[in-house]
Amino acid sequence: MAEQVGGEDGPGPRRLTDALLHGCVQGGVAGRRLRAAAGHVVAYWTWRSLVVEQGLTTSEAVDLAVTILMAAGAATASIVSSG
Repeated sequence: MAEQVGGEDGPGPRRLTDALLHGCVQGGVAGRRLRAAAGHVVAYWTWRSLVVEQGLTTSEAVDLAVTILMAAGAATASIVSSG
């Protein structure tokens, strides 16, 4: 995945993270947690671990990434509404 998005530490992963979070809460603890989750799911080493080391297909890894982000989003909404 790193090759597709401009390298492990390049602007590609940041742009993907920004795109995933477009229109979402960005500030405070909730925003920081959501950004961390989004950054994690687009990271090269996350994908390498899921696909190469854990044996998931790309489709399975995408489904898991979506599940992670949805859970993080739900937790973020809970933090925002209670705080």
